[in-house]
This record gives sequence, C-alpha cells and structure tokens, in this order.
Amino acid sequence: MSGDYCGGDRLTDGQDPKVMINGMQEHIQLPLEPSQAKLIIEQCSLAPFGRKDKTILDKSVRHTWQLNPSSFIITNSEWKIHTLNNLKSKIVSDLGLNQDWIKNDLIDLQLYRLLLYEKDSFFKIHRDSEKVDGMFATLVIILPSHYKGGEFVIKHYNQER
Repeated sequence: MSGDYCGGDRLTDGQDPKVMINGMQEHIQLPLEPSQAKLIIEQCSLAPFGRKDKTILDKSVRHTWQLNPSSFIITNSEWKIHTLNNLKSKIVSDLGLNQDWIKNDLIDLQLYRLLLYEKDSFFKIHRDSEKVDGMFATLVIILPSHYKGGEFVIKHYNQER
C-alpha cells in the first residue's frame, strides 16, 4: 500500500462537535459568525510558534489566536467517538499505513489547541514541531464558518496542496 504525505476531505457526517469555551454561556454555533468569533477572541491569547527549543511570539511570522485545551471542551461525545474514529481510518488510508494501526489502536488523536484565524491572520511556512513522543503527523480540523478567501496550504519539499 502506498501513501501520500498528506490527506484531506470534508467531514460529511454533519455532526457539530459542540465546542464549549470557558467564560461563554453557550457552545459555539456553527457555522461560526463574526460576532461570535469576537467573543471567542476575548478568551484567547496570541499564538506563539516553536523554533528548536524556544517558544516565540512574533506577529510577523504567525498572527492568530489560540485557546489551550484546558479552556474549552468538546461536549458532543458522539462526535468525539464517531468522527474521530472515521478520521483515524482516513489517516491510515491517506498516509498508506498498515491496517494494524487501526486494529491495534495505534493512532492517538490528541487535542493540542483551538486556533482562530480572523481576517488578515496567517502562519508563514514552517515545519511543525513534535509536541509529544511518537508524533508523526498533525491533524487539522477546520470548523464551518462564514468567510471569503483564505487558503490552507500544505507544502512538502517541492509539492504543494
């Protein structure tokens, strides 16, 4: 089985993860509206980036908002079970991994951050740093929101998607 350096698709199960942010009265309504995005930003901090063993805050390299996992929860348990299990299967298929990864439950999806990119936000080309031992990939889930423009681009050597 051969794989690729990345994969991607739209989630079609239609389930809302029901994200609840500390300090907010209700879970985030999707698709995200600009007025609610502003309320979320009030709970956020600017996101730094890692360079070797340093954590750096530089808005010329990365300009986006972040919440640590201790600041929010996903309250829809069905989404956590059903959607994340489907994602594991998709990861195995897209990356060309052996099915033993699924059978032996070797993929552990860990919530690292909730990021909010507003108008003119960006993160320059970078290499993701390993956040936990054994990390071999980064999973990005883009939640539904109303916006125009914006690109999510993955580059790997001379390839781009």
